Amino acid sequence: MSLEISRVCSAISPSPTLAIDAKAKEMRAQGRDVISFCAGEPDFITPAYICDAAHEALDKGLTKYTPSSGTMGSAVSSRRNTPSWLAAMPAPANARIKITAAIN
Repeated sequence: MSLEISRVCSAISPSPTLAIDAKAKEMRAQGRDVISFCAGEPDFITPAYICDAAHEALDKGLTKYTPSSGTMGSAVSSRRNTPSWLAAMPAPANARIKITAAIN
């Protein structure tokens, strides 16, 4: 059985972000000192408390996409953890905290 890529899929160009990331990794492999801000991929091991929270969310069945405007829980948590100097800044009456996924 032979699989063929459709004409539409064949026309999709590679991601420039991932191409730059691949170049940075290639340069690092050559021993060059590279600081890359392109892919947003952390260069450290995920902290245990984040892994624990992820496991807890999975156990609770929280595996669906969230609304693009974010969740109430994340907004409440953000407000609770906002530094006082930032919370004191004037903002329009309709200002809201929004936490959403970035788009590549």
